[in-house]
Amino acid sequence: MDRIVASEQAYIPNTAILQTTLTDQTGASIRITDFVPRFRQYDRIFRPGMLFRRIEPVSGLARIRIRIRPRFNYGAVVPTRTVGSNHIRYVAPDNTLRVTTDGSMVEVAPSASVMSPVAVSRIAYTGACGPCALVM
Repeated sequence: MDRIVASEQAYIPNTAILQTTLTDQTGASIRITDFVPRFRQYDRIFRPGMLFRRIEPVSGLARIRIRIRPRFNYGAVVPTRTVGSNHIRYVAPDNTLRVTTDGSMVEVAPSASVMSPVAVSRIAYTGACGPCALVM
């Protein structure tokens, strides 16, 4: 987001869900919600290797840039990339990361970054990547 003048960050009470609100100089704002899912299945707590990030407009017409540049093995391995209809998959010898979105792949896929008015209502980053760095 360009020209941020205010940011607020807080956990939703009694959860591990983090919400960040960013506001630019025109008063446009977005809310970013991050969480790692946990749920009960077969009498056990299931902890899939996933991070969910939801980006949604709050007011005005905010312009955001989303960059996805994962690296594996503590930054030593640059993965290859394949693009599907609603996802980008990053593959390295020992790891795979799948980025799924309901946003336009036409804008995201060419460089894995986008700069446009907020049209993305939800972006979910999923994948078990061990020592992985997701630069955003």
